[in-house]
Amino acid sequence: MSYGTPYMTGLGIPNSITTLVWLSGPLSGAVIQPLFAALSDGTRHPWGKRKPYIAGGASFVSLSLLGLACAEDVSHWLTNTSASHKHIYATGPPKASALTKLLVAFWVCALNIAIQPLQSGVRALVIDSCPARQQSIAAAWSGRFNGLGAVAISASAFADVESWAPVLGETKFKALCVLAVLALGAAIAPVCALVPDEPSRAVNARHGAVSLFARLWRTAGNLPPVTRQVCKVQLCAFTAWFSVLYYSTTYVYQIFVIDQHVHLDPEIFGSADPRLIDMGKHAGTRASLVFACVTFASSLILPLIARQSVVQQDSGHHVPAVTVCTLPLGRVWYLAHYLFAALMFLTCFVHTAAAATVIVGALGIAWSIASWAPYALISTEIASLKAQREESDEPVKKEMRDTNIWADETTAGIMAIHNMAISLPQIVAALGCTVLFKLVEISKRDDPAAFAFKFAGLMAVVAAYVGRSLR
Repeated sequence: MSYGTPYMTGLGIPNSITTLVWLSGPLSGAVIQPLFAALSDGTRHPWGKRKPYIAGGASFVSLSLLGLACAEDVSHWLTNTSASHKHIYATGPPKASALTKLLVAFWVCALNIAIQPLQSGVRALVIDSCPARQQSIAAAWSGRFNGLGAVAISASAFADVESWAPVLGETKFKALCVLAVLALGAAIAPVCALVPDEPSRAVNARHGAVSLFARLWRTAGNLPPVTRQVCKVQLCAFTAWFSVLYYSTTYVYQIFVIDQHVHLDPEIFGSADPRLIDMGKHAGTRASLVFACVTFASSLILPLIARQSVVQQDSGHHVPAVTVCTLPLGRVWYLAHYLFAALMFLTCFVHTAAAATVIVGALGIAWSIASWAPYALISTEIASLKAQREESDEPVKKEMRDTNIWADETTAGIMAIHNMAISLPQIVAALGCTVLFKLVEISKRDDPAAFAFKFAGLMAVVAAYVGRSLR
């Protein structure tokens, strides 16, 4: 995501329009993923109820990435013009045709849609495959591998992958897309081949659109208490995280431009010093690498100092709990929001690319917790409810007697509701950034991302307040 913004900006797509293109991500997460999740929970395919969606999603994600990588080439082929790959993200004077911009926007939207069944299926498969006591460990390992992938991509971008592996592509962005496709295939193939996955046991599942939405609505209305509270926190937290995830690289680049007195207007006419422009983009790439490395290191260290325990609920059931340095995991997540807010407010005093890189890198600590804690809390609760269901003859909730509704058959549905809590605030944040960037553009300032970061800090404080009761 952080590399897509400089790429689209380099094609001459304004920041305000780029934000609208990225809006397809949270829109797909809010609408498309719940549909695939409901379908997955009721699927009785011989491969299982998750693997068909994982394999299909991975195939279309690969196609979308390759289409995005080749958008300029296809455009030039269709219009009989020659392609020119001149700058670090195939940027420079904005000479991209309207067709190129349209193709890029199309493939970004296709990518955001294709990733939904893959994402939903993988997360549900992790929960299905692990008992309650292992859910926090599984969530931690998921975060570690996500972090490792981010480090690999960021390191490849920083090391100019297109120069030492030209077979991947002649531009940085194309090489990164091809590398992502290869990594995705290497990760998904063993999952589909080795991880067991059982078909759904729901014999009366209906797959009509109305039926699917009805099941999701009933699932949302019967969310377990911890999951419900986590979703409330995410509604605020991802209003803040949107700006960081999509504009951290752009933020460092813009700080470099201001600090080095790089005049962007002459760049339009090709008279700006291209070396300074490339140095600024390289600074953004470096910051992204630092962020990925800190995130990965934190995802390795924090789970290692975490301790597993068992607590007794008011109902008498014993459930797993995780503490980090004597603090409950929910409390650690609560404090991470304040760390995030503090770093965002520190951007008021940042005037150099080096300081901006430190801020972005430190955000990796908060992001590693945000990528681990909520999923660990939710998956542990789902697995515990399943175990209680198996131990008791009585349903935990009378409203959830139907096999379509209970946790055995709603794991993906519950995770999709959580994903909606992540996606919906990003829609609001994307629209807000579009307006904000337009206002900053009118005011002739060169640092719209810095304003978005300050707003993110305010929303992080709100998220911390909402999550103050989590343990």
